[in-house]
Amino acid sequence: MTGYVYRTMQHNIIVASLEMSQIFQFPSGKDGDVKPGGIEGRLLEELSQILQFTYTLITPPDKQWGSKTDNGSWTGLIGLVNQGQADLALGLTGITQERQEVVDFTESYFVNERTFAIKFPDLAPRAFVYTHPFDVYTWIGISVLMFVMPLIFIKLTCSKRSYSHALSKTFGNLFGQSVTEREFKSKVLQGSWWYFSYLLSSSYSAVLASLLAVPLYNSAPTNFRELAIAVRKGEYKTLFPKGSAFIPDMLKSGKEDLISIAEKLTKMDGMPQLTNCLRKRILRITLLLWLLE
Repeated sequence: MTGYVYRTMQHNIIVASLEMSQIFQFPSGKDGDVKPGGIEGRLLEELSQILQFTYTLITPPDKQWGSKTDNGSWTGLIGLVNQGQADLALGLTGITQERQEVVDFTESYFVNERTFAIKFPDLAPRAFVYTHPFDVYTWIGISVLMFVMPLIFIKLTCSKRSYSHALSKTFGNLFGQSVTEREFKSKVLQGSWWYFSYLLSSSYSAVLASLLAVPLYNSAPTNFRELAIAVRKGEYKTLFPKGSAFIPDMLKSGKEDLISIAEKLTKMDGMPQLTNCLRKRILRITLLLWLLE
């Protein structure tokens, strides 16, 4: 939930915020640009006109929303309001129980979900596209059948032909070749094998055609459970906006995956130069990006 933090309104108030594109943009003062931009900038301007007050804009030196330090003080926007250096703070500031103990919030006017962003996966090597239609367990099952079925066919047909001949015939069935052993006695097993071969061959061909028609990318985490596993393996590095509210929330969530990620995040030094990190292709970097605090 998101609201804005406030103290008692006066005729001229000091408003603290953070520079965020499309959210709150400080006026440049050039070419008549004297009003804040973004959705929260427009909100502030509307409030000033309705409630008849003027304001002075400031931003916290640490560029943070606000987190509690070891000595009990607060950083960022929360700290400015708590210490009396600002009368009001806005900028999609998350409402938490810990923050409500030191500042007052309005009613929430925006509810958002938290998510993470990663670098777009690289294209998978085309040489391995032919193995992607089935997973590992399916390929293992097919391999076992390939070596077992020739033995069954030889036993049921009482054939004197070699195992290699039966193996080649079984392998050929998977590519659409029919079984022509007239002496084959078990019609039920024969029909089942034909049906299985046809179904397997058709499924493989259909999936392979779709994979060849569109680009195939390497797998990447799609949820927090997969992300937590990748982080524990050292495959991804996690970064975050300093002073945001989600770290305490994750630690108190009671969910093992979120807690393990949060513990990793607490050891990091924030999220410097977000845009540059997203563009660089250094190892496999995951940016845990909370788009809205």
